[in-house]
Formats: sequence, C-alpha cells, structure tokens
Amino acid sequence: MSDPAAAAAGDDVPEVDEASKNLSKEQAAESKQLDTVTDFVEDREMDTAKAAAALSNLTADQSAEEARAAAELAAVKVKSDDIELLARELEIGQEEAEQRIRKAKGDINVAIQNALL
Repeated sequence: MSDPAAAAAGDDVPEVDEASKNLSKEQAAESKQLDTVTDFVEDREMDTAKAAAALSNLTADQSAEEARAAAELAAVKVKSDDIELLARELEIGQEEAEQRIRKAKGDINVAIQNALL
C-alpha cells in the first residue's frame, strides 16, 4: 500500500517548507542588520556659545584684514592727473578711478590694463 512515488512527493514538501523557513530566517537576519545600519543617527546639540565665539572670531579676523587692506590702499600715492585720465577714459567717477589706481599700487598703466581685462 505504500506508494514510493507518493512517499517521495511527501518527502519533498517538508524540504521545501524547511528551505523557505531557512530563507525567511536569513532574510529576517539581513533585514535586521540593514535596519541597525540605516537607523543609527546620533543627535548632537550644537553648543551655541562655541558657535557664537567661532563666528565672532571669524568676523573679527575679517574686520582686521579689511582694516589692514584699507590702510594699505590709503598709503598709496596717487596723482590727480592719473585720476582724471582714468576717469575720462573709462567714463567712471573720480572716486572709483582713484580706488582702481590705489589697487594698482599707483601705477596708471596697470590700472588701465586691469580695467580692460
């Protein structure tokens, strides 16, 4: 009464169930590992006092650099004839012409070249 084909078919069914259980266990383990990797976010609060101090230092450094640059430009000797020439040729105001010449360290030729480039 025992049919070998039926017995063989009956043996396959538990193997498939066991294989799917192993597969689902592996999938569950992989899913858990993935969740632990992607869900880790460390919340840190910013120390506002440190941030304010750092910003203040940056601002002070920039202000000091700007003051140094302004003093350096003010020390450059500029001829009034050069200012008039540059203002007339570039069709700009006297103050802008003076600034351009100061940035060129008083050299009218460099100021004209910089304006044309």
